[in-house]
Amino acid sequence: MATTSVDQVTGYGETLALKAPCRLATTANIVLSGLQAIDGVMTAADDRVLVRDQDTPSQNGIYIAAAGQWQRARDMDSNRDLTKGTRVYVTEGNSGPAEFEVTTANPITVGSSIIAFDLSAGSVNAAALSAAAAAAEASADIAAGFASDIVSQGNVPIYATRTGMSALSVPVGISALRVNGDADPGDGGGALHAEIPLITADQPWHFLTNGGTRRWTLAEAIPTVLQAGGDKTGVTEATSLITALFSVFDTIKLPAGTWKLSDIALAAGKTLLTDGLKTIIQQKSGVAVGTRIISITGSNVTVGSLKAIGNIATDTDEQNFAIYIRGAGDISNIRIGDILAENIRGDAVYIGGLTTAKVTGVTIGNVTGNNVLRNVVSITGGEQISIGAIAGNACGYFMFDVEPNANSQPCDLIDVQSIRGHCVGMVGLRAQADKRIGRVRVGMLDLDPNLTADSTPAYGHRATIIQDAIAVRNVEQVQVGMFKARDFERSAARVTFNAGEYGCGVLDVGLVDIEDCITTDVTYNSLFHVDHANTFIIRGGHARVDASGQRLVLANGAGIAALDRLNTVVDIKIEFNGTLGYGIFGGTFSGCRVHPAAGRVCSTVRLASTANVDISTLNNGDTIDGVVVATNDVVLLKDQTAGAENGFYTIGASAPATRWNPGGNSSEDFVDAYAYVRLGTANAEKFFECTNATDPVLGTTSITFAEAAPYDAYLFSNSKDLVVQGCDLVLGRAGLDCQNFSIIGTRWETTHAAIVWAQSTLADGALHSLMSSVFNGVTYPNGRYDDQQTIATDADFTLTPFSSPTETRHTGTLTADRAVTLSTTGAFAGMKFRITRTGGGAFNLNVGTGPLKALATNTWAEFSYNGTAWYLAAYGAL
Repeated sequence: MATTSVDQVTGYGETLALKAPCRLATTANIVLSGLQAIDGVMTAADDRVLVRDQDTPSQNGIYIAAAGQWQRARDMDSNRDLTKGTRVYVTEGNSGPAEFEVTTANPITVGSSIIAFDLSAGSVNAAALSAAAAAAEASADIAAGFASDIVSQGNVPIYATRTGMSALSVPVGISALRVNGDADPGDGGGALHAEIPLITADQPWHFLTNGGTRRWTLAEAIPTVLQAGGDKTGVTEATSLITALFSVFDTIKLPAGTWKLSDIALAAGKTLLTDGLKTIIQQKSGVAVGTRIISITGSNVTVGSLKAIGNIATDTDEQNFAIYIRGAGDISNIRIGDILAENIRGDAVYIGGLTTAKVTGVTIGNVTGNNVLRNVVSITGGEQISIGAIAGNACGYFMFDVEPNANSQPCDLIDVQSIRGHCVGMVGLRAQADKRIGRVRVGMLDLDPNLTADSTPAYGHRATIIQDAIAVRNVEQVQVGMFKARDFERSAARVTFNAGEYGCGVLDVGLVDIEDCITTDVTYNSLFHVDHANTFIIRGGHARVDASGQRLVLANGAGIAALDRLNTVVDIKIEFNGTLGYGIFGGTFSGCRVHPAAGRVCSTVRLASTANVDISTLNNGDTIDGVVVATNDVVLLKDQTAGAENGFYTIGASAPATRWNPGGNSSEDFVDAYAYVRLGTANAEKFFECTNATDPVLGTTSITFAEAAPYDAYLFSNSKDLVVQGCDLVLGRAGLDCQNFSIIGTRWETTHAAIVWAQSTLADGALHSLMSSVFNGVTYPNGRYDDQQTIATDADFTLTPFSSPTETRHTGTLTADRAVTLSTTGAFAGMKFRITRTGGGAFNLNVGTGPLKALATNTWAEFSYNGTAWYLAAYGAL
């Protein structure tokens, strides 16, 4: 006798006529994802469900329920799995038990054919009887006017509404009952209730029957706020009701609707289920300072997806967060769904672990902040935090802010899928290495300061924040997969530090795309300042710069560490005050201006004074050192009669000028500080050093500056295959093992006449190509192909390519063949040289011995030096 083997979850087997049973069958169109109630019963993972009422009938069939996307069961996912008449038995639900059969005519194509199911012949009578009983039951409810109807569903009577029960009497012997709604049948408040002792303390969802002699309570495993009498229209506040529910139940559900709340506190082990973003929480206006919509204070807490709306228009506080995570002790294992926060007077999500109360193991879905007063996501302490996509249109500070304070635990192991918004900050506490930020990873950053709120009233950006797309300080490691920034006033990324701080270990960016980030004369850089272009470290990535005004600033007196790399760099503009790097392999450094200084802080200023200046009248249009100043210029005033007035100042549209310094008007930024002056009659391209031995008190202590002679820096070490083009490099030399540099149109000064270009240095023709460049005042003129000289001589002559332009044109008339000798003086391997002949006469230029080439009128030849001799590389007609 044949047998059939069936996998009881997937239904996979060999039978076509009869499928493995399903637990439930749908009665209406459903979303084919997530665990949900079907025909009055909550599904569980791996339940088999007969889907037969989809708006798109081709979606009908047998599915396997799951928390994520549902999949068709294996015994009904192909054209060979069903035919007209195929049957399946449904065991539970208000419609079950029942048997259904496929009524669609053959052939059937799964996924495209309309698939229809109807009760099989054996189930018609049972269905009819069930329908008749249900109709009779409903009629009895109406006729009795909230009176008890027939006993049904295992001796559990059904009544119309919870609110109507107080006028009724429940027959003796009944200990459980069901209502079809809270205030109206079918309003979503239908639930199972059980009798409890009359003396039990009252709860909002309790009701009394039989003249107040019998008490009833919710008997659902997971009650909803609606079943407990909550108002889903947002008129009546539900805070106290939800608090009361959580005092009895560990898990409750806040279903679809608008719920007015002040705050909800979730202690350890509590779960708040929702209907996704259809669940809307509106915080009531006028709440006390620091009232958070949802506060998570314990471990093992789950919150479903929801929309939270604050009162940015009416409240005045900055601490009314949407989601607030902090416990009195250590807490962990927090799970939160998607959060859509709007008009929040604080942060959309705040995670604040303390040294005495740590937060670990937090997982959050997507977070969207529309018109948020502070940050969309703020982390002041926490570890092992995973967040989906962070997005939104406007916030007061940062889209993503990691900022531990004096009482915080360190922030470490933070993973964000993507961030799209206007700026990001990761700033550790000053001068405390143990409060720095550890490892932060972001899959994609897409930042634009022009995003505006689409809700009202719009809260604008705070202008001092959005100058930079990313602000980084005291961070161990930041890893970004893709980074795009555009239209920022100062920089795409800025990394700074002060004395005693950790600075930044690694800023590791894969793909960088910067558009129209405007540079200024001012660059205040203390450790690694990444400005207007790529990043401190690009490890195996690719950087693109698309505007000539953009630049990269690397500032580190000790140089970049030996393990760091800038790989595959494309057209970078660089300005910095230290060693450029160790191990740079490949790329073009174009238009770089490198004027390093030895101090901890090196600021580039536009001008420096030569005499006392009246600060009270200094403004746009005045002259310093022979140059007219403009609004937003930063200048160094070093010659004030009152020495306490010396320092950095910003020029305004009107007087007076205001004090400025690299760290933000703090005395700690002056000791050992350098300033590089760009322009001026007397001070152009000079360095000035603050000579104070101790930190001055601004406005009180005299501050002195003196001209400085900076030290020599190794600009490149252990690097090769670089193109340095159109650069102005002062105070720099090559370090060890530099090979195959092409240096074009560049000025390079070492400031130390005693320095000799040794084997590995940039003047070694055996290792590098030098074209139209000047080293310590010595010109290496082998120029570009557009550098030409014209010769018309009618005689033999010698050319020295090393001291000649790249191309020599002979324009004269020849009366005989003439010999041209190419000198090897100064030539280096790979060096190229070109000769063209445009003059008249029926004679040739015979180039080299042999000859290498005879050039007739209107022909050209290109020659290359192989380290020993010149040889013909190419030839053609003009």
